[in-house]
Amino acid sequence: MADALLARVPGLQLATDVICGFPGESDADHAASMALVAAYRFPHTHVSQYYARPGTPAALEEGGRRRQGFVMCLDLY
Repeated sequence: MADALLARVPGLQLATDVICGFPGESDADHAASMALVAAYRFPHTHVSQYYARPGTPAALEEGGRRRQGFVMCLDLY
């Protein structure tokens, strides 16, 4: 869908939000996210480190180790 919009709307800018290190994220998931960010080179990218909110199912899992990879990817801009 993003490719179709970019092709049809001149000057369109896409933005994205990325949460790094979400529990249960596999190496393949992380690589796919990195590839997406690199391919689209979003003009507006908001990167947040995963933070476990007490009382949520994700808070019971382990996570939070991949933020540096996204920051390094964004340095390519």
